[in-house]
Amino acid sequence: MNSPKTRLRHPPAFQLYASDELAAQDFRLMSLAQRGLYMTMKMECWASGSVPADPDALAKLLGLDREAVEESLSAAVRAAFAPHPDRPDKLICPELEQQRANLMARRESQSTGGSKGAERRWRSSSSSSPTDKGTPIGDSLSKAINKPLGKSLGAPMGPEKSRDDLSRNDVTREAAGKKGLDPFVRDYEAEERRK
Repeated sequence: MNSPKTRLRHPPAFQLYASDELAAQDFRLMSLAQRGLYMTMKMECWASGSVPADPDALAKLLGLDREAVEESLSAAVRAAFAPHPDRPDKLICPELEQQRANLMARRESQSTGGSKGAERRWRSSSSSSPTDKGTPIGDSLSKAINKPLGKSLGAPMGPEKSRDDLSRNDVTREAAGKKGLDPFVRDYEAEERRK
């Protein structure tokens, strides 16, 4: 499932419950600059997976003044981030990593389910047709769909008449007498005569 065509694209957005964020005491006690750094770090973690743990590298990555980042990188801001499990020089946002894992698991499940459904649908459609089964027209239609065009009128007509010279009913009557008449045409004409 890791070929370029089937690989799932990185989720472009994360879910943020504004009321929960605003209600969190740590967030409410942050200064405006701390809130801005906190949200910017979260967005960078979502987009890149992590941010540098070093304030100088973080400031450079985010395109911010180093002193402003150091001032705003309070204990409350740091509390939302944890050391990267494999790279001690990076920080991750555990909340977002959990959200990413849940999203990817759900998307993988939907993709697998969709593939299985499509496979079942294609497998069953090869043995049946999406037409109205159980009706003479539906059964004939499904057979006619699988036949090439030009075979429905049976053998060519004799030289005494061309198709252009015949009315629709004449063509139908002549074709009805031919062996191998397409069942769709036969059932269609029978239905037309009943009307």
